[in-house]
Amino acid sequence: MMRGSTTFAPDTDETRYGTLIAAIMVVTRSAAIEQSAARYVSESLNNSGAMALALLMCVALGAVILVDVPHRLARALAAAWPMFAFCGFSLASAIWSTVPASTTQETLHVIFTVVAATFLAALTSWRQLIRGMAIGLVAVSLASLLTIPFGGIDQDIHAGALQGFWEEKNGAGQVYAYAGIACASLAALERRPTWLWGVPVMGLLTVLSDSTTSLLCLMLGLAILSGIFLAGNRHPGRAILIFWATAVSVGFGILIWLNFEDQIFALLGKDPTLTGRSEVWESVLRRIEERPWIGYGYHAFWDEASPYARWVRHEVAFDVFNAHSSWLEAMLSVGLIGTSLLVWFAVRSILGAGGGVFLPDDNRRFALPILLAMLVISLSESILIGAAGIGWFVYLAFGIKAAMGPAISPTAQPLSLRRMKASTDVIYL
Repeated sequence: MMRGSTTFAPDTDETRYGTLIAAIMVVTRSAAIEQSAARYVSESLNNSGAMALALLMCVALGAVILVDVPHRLARALAAAWPMFAFCGFSLASAIWSTVPASTTQETLHVIFTVVAATFLAALTSWRQLIRGMAIGLVAVSLASLLTIPFGGIDQDIHAGALQGFWEEKNGAGQVYAYAGIACASLAALERRPTWLWGVPVMGLLTVLSDSTTSLLCLMLGLAILSGIFLAGNRHPGRAILIFWATAVSVGFGILIWLNFEDQIFALLGKDPTLTGRSEVWESVLRRIEERPWIGYGYHAFWDEASPYARWVRHEVAFDVFNAHSSWLEAMLSVGLIGTSLLVWFAVRSILGAGGGVFLPDDNRRFALPILLAMLVISLSESILIGAAGIGWFVYLAFGIKAAMGPAISPTAQPLSLRRMKASTDVIYL
């Protein structure tokens, strides 16, 4: 089906070396370099190495933008304003933080990450961003197999799980899962089935990492991409029908879950408390009630010096180091005020990417598999609030790129489509 089809129309915002820049960025932000250095050289290189890489990428990308495409910078910064506002509020939270030094240091890292993601969104087209992500993450995933004889297999709590360059299996699983989604997205975008070879390979690595969350993320991303592909490039009516069917299916699934929750857990052989998550959530919610508006300071709650974290560990009777939910984590760090900025960024990103489904030749649609899959996973994992990690960086880059609006030239469209484009741009506030 794909072999006889032509490729989608090229984006009008492709730049020199865009694919190479995207590949380098996702490799450096995958945490493979600093975490492998921490394992094989010195543990102190983990955090300091990550911050140094983030700062270096900001300077390098900023220089390229000023030389090649300075006119795009304003639009990218406008698209990213909720995240810059979030950074400002996070930095201000050092005033009331329980651990001010940690809050300041981690916020600076987040600022570097947001700036780098903004610059990457400005420098690349959708095709270049997705191709670079696929090449970079597949390369680092395959390279991680070389670590198997040298500590690449977990020998501790999750004995036998593939962890590659990373500190634990979930870090490895995330990289493998995002690589699989990127390969499938690139195959659909370019109508080249050659890239589909990466999906089973990355799927196998995700299974070997024993990361259930990452495997679910991969399956969700591929399912969403299948819906986008079926909707086609020039069939907004078909897209509406597919989204309606998806909404009905999700509603039906929720209904089944609410009525047969115990039976589903028994069938899957899983703990009904989601491996202790429900206990953690109950304790965390009690802490949130004590400081609902401004939180405890960015990245301060789980610090070793924080008495509140010790109280949560006492209540759940086991060691826990995060809230196991991005949104509860945000409430702990920056309260309702800061979390509302994250929510608004998510809404703008999804609406921006979704707008691409209704416009011909608009490759923004290919951001939906990554964005939606990560938002679903964020409900039970702390992946969308933090300076490090490939998930946070990819989410920011794709979200900012989607909020920048259509990349296609409006002058090449009939009047009816230009009006449709204007209606999809209303949400870029």
